[in-house]
Amino acid sequence: MATSPILALLTWYKLDIFYHYGAGTGTFQMYINGALVIDLSGIASAGFGSAQNYLSTALGAPAATGALGLEIDMDDWVNSEIPAALTGMDFMMGSRIMRIRPIAIATGVGWTGDFRSPIGDPVLSTAALISTAVPSSLLRLNTDWHDSQLAAVPAATTPTGSAPLFQNGCAAAVLGWFCQGAGGTHNFRIRNGAGTIIATGAVAVGVQAFYNALYRPTGMVTPDILGDVTMEWETSASAGTNQVYMAHIQAEDLGIFGPEDINPLVSPPPPDPVASTGIHNSPYPRSPWALVGGMPQSNVFVAYGVYVGVGLASTGPGADLNLPYPPCWIYVRPVAPAGATGIRWWSSTFTSHLGLQPGISADLMPQALQDSAFDDAIGNSLMRRAGSNSQTNTNTSTYQYVAFCDPGQRFCTNGAFATPTAVASAVQALRLSGFTPEAGFFNVEQIGTLATVDFYYKGIGHTGAFATLLNTSAEVNNVVTFGTGQLTTETPLHKSGSLSRPQTAYSLWRTNDGVSAGPSQGVAVAIATYTGDGTASRVITLALGGHFPCYAQVVPHNATAAYVRDPSHTGLNSAQMNNMTSTSTTAITAGGINSITVGITLNANGIVYDVFVIPSCSQTGWDNNGGDYCPLNYGGYVDDAAPPEPYIPATPVEGTPDLCVNDWDTPRADGLPYVPLMPGSEQDEHQ
Repeated sequence: MATSPILALLTWYKLDIFYHYGAGTGTFQMYINGALVIDLSGIASAGFGSAQNYLSTALGAPAATGALGLEIDMDDWVNSEIPAALTGMDFMMGSRIMRIRPIAIATGVGWTGDFRSPIGDPVLSTAALISTAVPSSLLRLNTDWHDSQLAAVPAATTPTGSAPLFQNGCAAAVLGWFCQGAGGTHNFRIRNGAGTIIATGAVAVGVQAFYNALYRPTGMVTPDILGDVTMEWETSASAGTNQVYMAHIQAEDLGIFGPEDINPLVSPPPPDPVASTGIHNSPYPRSPWALVGGMPQSNVFVAYGVYVGVGLASTGPGADLNLPYPPCWIYVRPVAPAGATGIRWWSSTFTSHLGLQPGISADLMPQALQDSAFDDAIGNSLMRRAGSNSQTNTNTSTYQYVAFCDPGQRFCTNGAFATPTAVASAVQALRLSGFTPEAGFFNVEQIGTLATVDFYYKGIGHTGAFATLLNTSAEVNNVVTFGTGQLTTETPLHKSGSLSRPQTAYSLWRTNDGVSAGPSQGVAVAIATYTGDGTASRVITLALGGHFPCYAQVVPHNATAAYVRDPSHTGLNSAQMNNMTSTSTTAITAGGINSITVGITLNANGIVYDVFVIPSCSQTGWDNNGGDYCPLNYGGYVDDAAPPEPYIPATPVEGTPDLCVNDWDTPRADGLPYVPLMPGSEQDEHQ
């Protein structure tokens, strides 16, 4: 119907789109950064000439059969009534959607479960996560509302020691429970920090589904600051089981979150420019590792070891695992008793996955948290486990974990894309234009419990667009091609147009970041390939900086199983990647300084194999005795000594640690909070 002015690439804009449907004619207006650029009236076409209501929005061409040629990075998309006058905060300022999560069970008499369980994205599960069979029982959850409100405040707009200038309250919110109940009328409520009910919904709850309550104030010029919000569910008087699978609040917050939100008529611009600080495996907005311009001088850590599950009793705490730096890639495997698959997580997947499955399993590892104080003596991050699932947290069971922590994206960069199924080929731009991948993991995700593996690995032994599908380790063509600053993806990874397949997440790796700093450049990860020679035992030489391996995987190209070995595999053992329960004594049999040893299972004559190895701190054996290892540092850090202080960039990053109070109910020696790292959280693109 109309064309806007030309917009600059890599620039954020605030759009306000007004539209009205009418019998015979409608109207359409578009504002860019508060200025009217399109003004159409008397529209009889495109559906505007009908008396109807708004249903949904589609951006781009989701049914296209060719390359779309368009990429939009979007903070938030909000639909609401047209303002009565264009002078209120809902028009003059920007907005963002906060995702509010539980942080503790405040009231839960008769309920059992772990507040961590409903933190993650929904999973279609029959396992009770938080449940009660007591009629008329109240479940009240404390939330991270306060910290979420502060998460996106630009540091430049917040004078030292003062409250944020441009956080102006909540315009609307919806409380969503993914749950099932015993029938009858159930009450859902939102309470503000003063304990006043501000939203309520009386709903008949039966089968597993979404149920909600809406906070929708009217007539406000300045929205209320709600304080520390709680969410409630009071079950019906009917006898039966009530179960919670997910509990979130989505809230629209008004304020200034980037330069496009600044209106000189209502507020002066901040004294310093507000920078865009990165996404995906750098969802660390208030940290020294946020991307502001060039690559930050960030250290790299390999954190590994074993922990013992604690299970769950009553409204017990689940468990948290401290990590020295914020993670971007996590692997967990049950060791004793063995026989379970474990989880895979990286920072651009929706949540954790059971092994290599595409179905999400938010109840296994629902969240990672970043320490907002960046205190290395305490630990920079938490990996949260929920409930008592055998994959991560059964009482007294032992688990092996390996976490690669590279918050500056020096060797690992994570991302995700959504591309219609019909598109044969598409170019996906990487956040770092100079990053050339050597290896990559690709997971086509499923909102549900789909178990059929849709997980690919591509290494330096894969030519052209080949990659390996890890359920069979069969080499597949026309999957993905690597380039500098981009991926060219093809049909096997383009399933976003299919039901419940929202995105394909990737984790890309390289062995050298191109910066000649740090004593161990080039040995943060080993990526190699070899061709089998048919011998019963063979040593594969790697660049591990004079260290033993920690995590090693070998992927064949001949439709036989890929194998993984971690520090808890003893003797000659390693396990198949696709189930972790099938072991072999002739696959990855040992490791040494700068090497792994493979047996005949992974050394068939003429077969190409790809190797991916993360080093340990050990120089004496493949074991769990070392703890954390820093292969790249900027402060004289050596092996597993006390971690160095993080580098603080001269260019301001958005938000600062001192904006926070401890609303997480997470024990810390200094009382400061942890903030969410999971993708899709309240960290918008400006973070």
